[in-house]
Amino acid sequence: MSGSTRTSQNWAPQAAFIQRRSAACWRDWADEVARRFAAGNDVVDVLAETLAVRTLFCDLLGHTATSLEHNVSVPAARDFKRVVLGTIADLSVAVAQARPDLTEGEGFELVAAACGLAGMLYPAANPPPTLLEVYAQNPDLAAACVPFVPTLKRALAALAAGLPSLR
Repeated sequence: MSGSTRTSQNWAPQAAFIQRRSAACWRDWADEVARRFAAGNDVVDVLAETLAVRTLFCDLLGHTATSLEHNVSVPAARDFKRVVLGTIADLSVAVAQARPDLTEGEGFELVAAACGLAGMLYPAANPPPTLLEVYAQNPDLAAACVPFVPTLKRALAALAAGLPSLR
């Protein structure tokens, strides 16, 4: 047995646990998003703000494709993908209801983009202590520490505005 196989086997139970926790985060996030849409809140604001307060979820979003989907069984990966895609599909209907200018398909794209961007932006907006020190000592590099909510809102607003023009 190679070293990489042993490493994967040793990591698999932890990855499966983390993946189950991530699936619970997806469901929790979707429940809050749907509740806020039903209350008449702006789609872009809801997507960005509900992600911003779910730091664990954002952290997990950043690790899903790079780690969590590489070290689990086929059934676990399948079940996780069903949760993710089902959640995005459910929210896409809610997006289309809250934003009649967007179709369900465009709602799907917007929700998926919100999650993908959150997974990318969260670590940049919340750098580790070493990078905070780098930014403090080198203000010219501090632009790499983006403000999470405003950056996510701007990107989602641009996407939401542009999607209908691509029909």
